[in-house]
Amino acid sequence: MLNHFRTGALFLFLFLITGATGFSQQIEKIITLPAGDKGSPVTINSSIGNIRLFQAMPDSSIFGYVQKGMGNRLVLAGPKKSITEDLQAYILEQYKEQFQPGGAELLIVIKDIRINERTFAMKERAYIHFLADSWISLNNDGKYLFASTLDTIFKTGGMDVTASHGKNIAKSLNALISKAADNYSAEATNALLYEEVEEQVRKRLDVPLLREETYKPGLYATYDEFLQNNPSIDTYRMETSKKTGIRFFTAYGSESEKEVNPWGLSKNGELYVYHDKNLVPIERYQNSFVISAYVEARKRRNQSVLIGALVGGMTGAIITSATGSGTYVYIPVTGQSRGMLLTDIPALGKEQPEPSHLDFETGKLYF
Repeated sequence: MLNHFRTGALFLFLFLITGATGFSQQIEKIITLPAGDKGSPVTINSSIGNIRLFQAMPDSSIFGYVQKGMGNRLVLAGPKKSITEDLQAYILEQYKEQFQPGGAELLIVIKDIRINERTFAMKERAYIHFLADSWISLNNDGKYLFASTLDTIFKTGGMDVTASHGKNIAKSLNALISKAADNYSAEATNALLYEEVEEQVRKRLDVPLLREETYKPGLYATYDEFLQNNPSIDTYRMETSKKTGIRFFTAYGSESEKEVNPWGLSKNGELYVYHDKNLVPIERYQNSFVISAYVEARKRRNQSVLIGALVGGMTGAIITSATGSGTYVYIPVTGQSRGMLLTDIPALGKEQPEPSHLDFETGKLYF
């Protein structure tokens, strides 16, 4: 959702900062999965006759972002053809020799794949989040039994971390195939047709916020309220300060006034995640929600400062900027910059990446 700048002075200010660069939605880095002997397929110990795959990702246009050039400029990274075609081609090349006539069919459902990078003082890290389910048709009757889920997040290092993304996707895919094969003989009672499996996994993306054209104003107490487009707090007071950041209060002006810690905010048709006493502007892209600075990154090149969402009429307007070295949340009314915005993913330890979007399953800021 694009931001609407309502005054000529504000537009000129943003224009001078961002520069008159051209618009672009071009993927600048193609992520390829390893081929031949470098594919490292797992050995399937069960009788599998075919492996079929489809994706049901919130944003199926890209894998994520990588850094490019001396300034670590963020650019879009995506598949050569499509995510389904590229992953299916990898599976066919790497596993066709292990297929057995009459064997069961394995169905892989990709729910999300996201990659990103971050440069530290003396090292670089590549990150991946891989979420997928596997189903098995034991009798080749067109009905599938649920086998397993793989939800993994990990990081890798090296001299060229961008080259590792394809290997990390393949590694995750192979781990899911191995896990599914181990559950080959698992008993299950709820067999579904292919169309039913697809309907079930895509249904999670069928939420009011993605169906309705307008966002109801107010504070979201939870991520579920956000998805339901149903903020439960419509009357509140916002307070900003250099020391405490942004704070929200309900029942203001009365003895029962109390501070609340909402999940997020909807105001003037714009959406925000409330994170570490700051408001992080987000925008819809396909069925995902991306930090506004990264939506701008989809449209501009060679630009170190990217303007995100502004809250008209609020005391503390918010600007986000994304570069290879940090995402900043800035509050002009106080002159306060909260510094680099990082994820909080336990599996990644102290080497956290910058967030770029909301994880659709949890509502947390992910890379």
